[in-house]
Amino acid sequence: MPPGTGVSYRRVGRWEPASAALRFAADNVNSLANDYKPEEAIFPASVTFVFGNDTLSLGWRRRFEIFMKQLGQGFTPSGIRLTYAWGNGLPVGSMYRLWEEETVFVVAGPEEAGKTISSARRLGDDFRAAYGRPPHGRVTEIRVRAGRPYREKGPLHASVTVRFPVTQE
Repeated sequence: MPPGTGVSYRRVGRWEPASAALRFAADNVNSLANDYKPEEAIFPASVTFVFGNDTLSLGWRRRFEIFMKQLGQGFTPSGIRLTYAWGNGLPVGSMYRLWEEETVFVVAGPEEAGKTISSARRLGDDFRAAYGRPPHGRVTEIRVRAGRPYREKGPLHASVTVRFPVTQE
């Protein structure tokens, strides 16, 4: 992908929060992206699992503030989200809140550029680690994305493979 391009894939359904097998490859990172700021967090590659029927009690005022912010930046899917991302500078293994209802898990970073990284995740366990409780519902959407901001130098070659739910053999 040259600078200023990206790709996104979305699959809607209803799945139990089981295990997921993820495989990422990227030959570059987005060095100008700020992984901690929602409007600047553009990951080279990421997978997001949306728990569309699960929310936090944020109150009407905070919901309105989020709505107003997203008017200019684009809307996130409704529900709690777990995002597994190729980070741009954060340590591998980091977990942090990008939005109140989105937690990011960094599975690879600049040190892994040019490699293929595999990760097996237990979504129910990750949800408990992020929100201190089990999910109330199922995964309702999976989003796979890769992106290269305009200001970056050089192209990005990235791939993401998701196997969900992982079947026991």
